[in-house]
Amino acid sequence: MIFNSLEYFVFLPIVVGMYFALPLVPRRLALLAASLYFYMYWKPEYVVIILVSCAIDWYAALRIAATAEPRVRKRWLIASISTNLLILGTFKYYNFFVDSLQQVGIGESLPASDLILPLGISFYTFQAMSFTIDVYRGKLEAPKSYLRVLLCVTFFPHLVAGPIVRASDLLPQFEVKQRFDWDNLTYGCQRILNGFVKKSVIADNLAPWTDAVFSHPERYSSVGLVLATYAYAARIYCDFSGYSDIAIGSARLMGIRFTENFEAPYLSASIQEFWRRWHISLSTWLREYLYISLGGNRGAPWKTYRNLLLTMMLGGLWHGASFNFVIWGTLHGLWLATERFYNERFGGPPRPPSEGLSARLGRALKIVLVFHGVCLTWIFFVSRDLATSTEVLSRIATFAPGNLVATSDWIKTLLAFALACTYFIGVRFANRGPAWRWWLTGVFGILLVILFGTSSHEFIYFIF
Repeated sequence: MIFNSLEYFVFLPIVVGMYFALPLVPRRLALLAASLYFYMYWKPEYVVIILVSCAIDWYAALRIAATAEPRVRKRWLIASISTNLLILGTFKYYNFFVDSLQQVGIGESLPASDLILPLGISFYTFQAMSFTIDVYRGKLEAPKSYLRVLLCVTFFPHLVAGPIVRASDLLPQFEVKQRFDWDNLTYGCQRILNGFVKKSVIADNLAPWTDAVFSHPERYSSVGLVLATYAYAARIYCDFSGYSDIAIGSARLMGIRFTENFEAPYLSASIQEFWRRWHISLSTWLREYLYISLGGNRGAPWKTYRNLLLTMMLGGLWHGASFNFVIWGTLHGLWLATERFYNERFGGPPRPPSEGLSARLGRALKIVLVFHGVCLTWIFFVSRDLATSTEVLSRIATFAPGNLVATSDWIKTLLAFALACTYFIGVRFANRGPAWRWWLTGVFGILLVILFGTSSHEFIYFIF
């Protein structure tokens, strides 16, 4: 089941009503059943992967908690992590591995896999791994009940595309009997509406344009390719942050709080700041469970730069089994390492932020530069292969002639974008004014989704 579907609009209020109508223990069981149904609506047989993965992680966590012997604890941790990575690798990276070997003349006899990539496997794998690692590090007590671990991993708002919520943050909330709260209802509904405006009104209207351009970049001029790159930057932000808004809002209807996943990332004045604002749950996961495990910033400076590079390379590979994603992650890793090197070598001691005009202008310039640098890396992210991304960059650099836009509906797209921006400006004012402003803004948002929205495009991060 997907958020932007009629089925979800029927499913969500039924689950919320059932959630508040039941006592605590039946409530958890009903929520687990609803979450499994949510996932099984796509392909029922693939729920077995989640059930097995969670069972292994739960048992490993119990064995880790049952002993103080370091070698035994580490053995069970390795078993848990290895199992998760084996499952992820089999479904997501097997063909990539075989193709890479065959390109260098090795493994010609290896068969290709026709397995369908399970929906959300990258997200729920990281979710499950963090549970076992937290138990190993002593940050979380291993639950005695397998069903509680399963509920934590499969809770439907975050199951398919995040946010990646830690078990230590989510499990305690399931232990409390949440009561119906009007503030949670209004906040949740507003976040859900915000998500649909971002997804249906902005991202889905930009999708035909960006898909057409990056499928056949040879048809478009350098200016057209630059505009399409800007459009993709807006599309992927609105698509993914829109999903996060719907997930956060859906959970809040039941009194469950998720951490924020996006905080105006395109207003970042450095690449470090960008990754503190973009896909926050993933960047936090990579920092705490990969970067720190590699050594973090302990040791010689070159080791820190190496750890940054490796973390971002693997983060790129997490997004997809393609060299383009590896290049995208590598570019961000090199950028992070270079920025850190410059700040350590030439930045001097930290200074208090200045509010003067020159400081604001300096920050504005940095924001523009960082945004364009991020847009440059999006070209590798959106292109289907390295040849396509090279073609795009080459045509931009040589001021190649060609078509400007890829859709005859560009006026509608611009109008939808402008009205959506007007809606979000209205949201900011409505939250600080009388109730009628909130209702008026909500009606405006609903009309936007009805008039300009489209449900023809799945969420981008579903493929990850």
